[in-house]
Amino acid sequence: MGLHSYSLQRDAIAASGRYFFWSTIRLDADPLSRHHHSPCAKSQEPCVDWDVSRADGWGRVHARQLEKVLVVSALPAFLISGVVVFGLGRIGTSEVTSFMFSMPLLICVWFYCIDLRVDRRAYRRSRKAVAELADKS
Repeated sequence: MGLHSYSLQRDAIAASGRYFFWSTIRLDADPLSRHHHSPCAKSQEPCVDWDVSRADGWGRVHARQLEKVLVVSALPAFLISGVVVFGLGRIGTSEVTSFMFSMPLLICVWFYCIDLRVDRRAYRRSRKAVAELADKS
């Protein structure tokens, strides 16, 4: 029963075209609901809108191992991107678009900074080793 409900909800959300899922992150293509039209908006009779695209927390998507490794290794980039995506979403920019533009850039910057630290540390160790060899000679 639970799995069936989860798959129905997931299919309904995907069919709406409003949400995009990257791993366990749900991105809203229309954060201010400017283009989202309820079937009840046009109805003259009393109506109940069962908008499953707004339902949160039913079924969570389980991240694959590679996605988990990426999120953990680039956590600062994901946190900064979360602030950027949420901030731009508050002014009406699609979370999908801002995520797809900011994440690759921030991940590259994060790993570049990590690489610089590793290279500097390796360079210092090699200089120290060369200096020790010169002192022994």
